[in-house]
Amino acid sequence: MALRESHDNSGHWAKDGTLLKLRGCVYWPSQSTDVERYIAGCLPCARHAPAQRSQLLRPVITHRPFQLLAMDFIGPLGKTEPAGLQYILHIMDYFSRYSFTYPSTSANAPDVIRALDDLFHRFTKLDAFFLDRGQHFENQLVERYMEEHGVKLMFGPSGSSKSFGLVERGNRILEDVIRKTATSASTWDLVLSKATLEVNSRVIGHLRYSPLNILMGLSPSSSLPNLLGDSHLVEGGIAQWIQSISDPRDHCWEVQRHLLDLTTRRAEIAQSNEEEKAKMEERYNRGVKHRRLLPGEFGFLHQRESTKLGPRWRGPFVIARAGEHGSFHLQQVNGRRIKRTFHGDDLRVLQPRTGHLASASEPTYPAYQNLRKPPRRE
Repeated sequence: MALRESHDNSGHWAKDGTLLKLRGCVYWPSQSTDVERYIAGCLPCARHAPAQRSQLLRPVITHRPFQLLAMDFIGPLGKTEPAGLQYILHIMDYFSRYSFTYPSTSANAPDVIRALDDLFHRFTKLDAFFLDRGQHFENQLVERYMEEHGVKLMFGPSGSSKSFGLVERGNRILEDVIRKTATSASTWDLVLSKATLEVNSRVIGHLRYSPLNILMGLSPSSSLPNLLGDSHLVEGGIAQWIQSISDPRDHCWEVQRHLLDLTTRRAEIAQSNEEEKAKMEERYNRGVKHRRLLPGEFGFLHQRESTKLGPRWRGPFVIARAGEHGSFHLQQVNGRRIKRTFHGDDLRVLQPRTGHLASASEPTYPAYQNLRKPPRRE
């Protein structure tokens, strides 16, 4: 068969390379379409092809603080003495970019609950969390706790760092500040509070405000006035301001003005956020060759830790349905449901050969594959 000889037995080249091999020897009217369909059903190509972005970016839009939060563990870090701390649980608010940090000796569900207890005691209403599928988050203890507090729990696709870009960037910023201020790898806990304050006090470029300003309406404190000898001006200004609002009615007006300023500022920030994310979406999607993934299609799953010459993709599985945030639900070929979801960029569609493109030697697909075990080398 011409297609098998020019593709399967000639290095598994892509469409253009296969067509060039054919056109010097044979031609038929539907040749280009047939070659494309034939390669789309090639198992070796499906297993070893390089990964490409195929799904459009859909940025998360929030309109107020605590509408959505992210959470991630940083570590293991240098073990501190005498507490034996090795991890930082980093919680971030999507709207304000405000960071909450909690040091811990381990990265387990009880550590998550302790941090959430502190957070819920300080801020009574948190709407939703967007988390990865680590065992410290995806477990009955955390899920029951969230349900009891009326918080929606959403899990992102397995193995997709792009789905958790906000907290991943926040982790890098926090780690960078700690790395530059801690005297050694085992004394990071001594600078964690100060590093967190510095992260929350930085002005975010496209928002023009700091997380501290956005969430609480406070300007970051600074030691510069004292260093420059202007502390008497600051103190005098505060004393004069206190005298000017000694009347309770004046105090009420100041509170109302502060709340109005904060509301106006947050409206500006929401607008800036949407504009920046629209630009980011346009930049990202410019280089994406979008591919719709449809229920019932066969899909291969990208393996991020494949060996040097091992297959980059594993499968096939069956695409069951689309999920949230660019994720998809899969099932085994035998119909058994796979619990986790996977990002569309980590899926590669296989189109089984049919009609005149199929041969008697077409391979059969495994009915079940254990995702916890490495794939068998074929």
